Amino acid sequence: MPPADTDDEGLTERTDCFACRHFYITHAPPFPYGCRRIGFQSRQLPCVEVRSVSGTTCSCFSPKERMEGNP
Repeated sequence: MPPADTDDEGLTERTDCFACRHFYITHAPPFPYGCRRIGFQSRQLPCVEVRSVSGTTCSCFSPKERMEGNP
């Protein structure tokens, strides 16, 4: 069985929601994660939901801007 962050061909294709500017924590226990770009809340990370529904990686990923002084 391939690791969770690989697709069926064994290629690593993982979108890190925590590094995306559209990701947020909802603080709602039933649906703790959200995506502002797509406009939904979920029990799983939005990138996992997108992958399970569409079969592809999230195309809305946009990296957060790093603050000056942070590595």
